[in-house]
Amino acid sequence: MQVSSRDFLNIIAGVVFFGTPHTKVKEPKQWCRLTQLLKFAAKLPKRFLAHSEADAIAAAIISEDFEQSGLEARVLSIYETRPTITKSTRWLRKEAAMLVDKSFAETWAKKEKLLGNDTSHETVGIFRQGSAIHQEVGLLLMFALSMRRDDMTASAIQGKASSSTTAL
Repeated sequence: MQVSSRDFLNIIAGVVFFGTPHTKVKEPKQWCRLTQLLKFAAKLPKRFLAHSEADAIAAAIISEDFEQSGLEARVLSIYETRPTITKSTRWLRKEAAMLVDKSFAETWAKKEKLLGNDTSHETVGIFRQGSAIHQEVGLLLMFALSMRRDDMTASAIQGKASSSTTAL
């Protein structure tokens, strides 16, 4: 029995993105933000960073593939609402930037919920108990745990795929 990638998409309960950029092929002016994010995230050789904007098309294609996948699962996209200090030296003043704001975090998934975290990029994955993010992640986990295990077998996936088609 062969199970398609579409069948696997149907059993995903949800996805949570913390400060994850989603760029578009049609918006090349935004690709430099990926380089800025790479500079912040790791100490990479300058030659690597020089090629990163040229390679941003791959990230844009992946983002658009995700958008066009038709994923029916819940998607939580959490973004920062405070600038991140990206450059600081003893003698120069600090430089700060919004690395993944609301527009850069949006995946355009059907069931996406965008949630701002009142923090910079370094701590976008940390949230307070009782916050809106805490509640939404909790609801998503409860939903995932409530999915019946037999719904996740290969035969059940095939059955769902065939029963979801309608003859006209």
